[in-house]
Amino acid sequence: MEYLDEFDNITTGIDIYNIFKPIYPGDMTHKKEKNTLNLHEVNLKLKLVNGRPEIGKKHLTQADYTPWAFRGGKKSSRKLRDPDTYLNDPAVRTALHIPETVQAYSGCISNPAWNYTMFEKGSQWIWEDLKGKYRMLKFSGDIDACVPTDGSLGWILALNRTVVKPWRQYQVGDQVGGWIEEFDGLTFATVNGAGHMVPQDKPAEAFHLIFNWLNNTAI
Repeated sequence: MEYLDEFDNITTGIDIYNIFKPIYPGDMTHKKEKNTLNLHEVNLKLKLVNGRPEIGKKHLTQADYTPWAFRGGKKSSRKLRDPDTYLNDPAVRTALHIPETVQAYSGCISNPAWNYTMFEKGSQWIWEDLKGKYRMLKFSGDIDACVPTDGSLGWILALNRTVVKPWRQYQVGDQVGGWIEEFDGLTFATVNGAGHMVPQDKPAEAFHLIFNWLNNTAI
């Protein structure tokens, strides 16, 4: 726990979702409010998206995104890039073919009723339970510190699945897109230069991986 506290302290100025992306300066420490509803209201922004109100925080901190990852110790007050702003951009909505009748995107953390209970059992059991029932793809941005590539590869190797195609690089255009290994029913791929939000950081690489995997063609 001491090492974890030390790690938390020395990484407070880093965007854990993309360690090389710039973060917004400034203090996001919230004044103590009387109740959760007030805390929610003072941090809302309102604008119209296709004539309908968008509700969400203008910028979020690491602790806002994943409050269960912070144990009451020192929390980063640095602002992170806001996916709500990106996903509600008219050009992005048009590119994603989102009808005008669909409301604005708002991350679930914006809802004051959001509650997360962390259990001892993680998600690895799901991948184990679905073996032989579905083909599965797991991809990982290699500059994501929230769900690091090494950690994902660690539990995947612990599944002891048969290797079908060994660890190798894959190309997107004339560049190395990342590294990939194919197991029995499970494909694991890294994405060079991508953080937690792989399709946002590296859209061409994400498209290449997902659509080739869906079509069961060579990656």
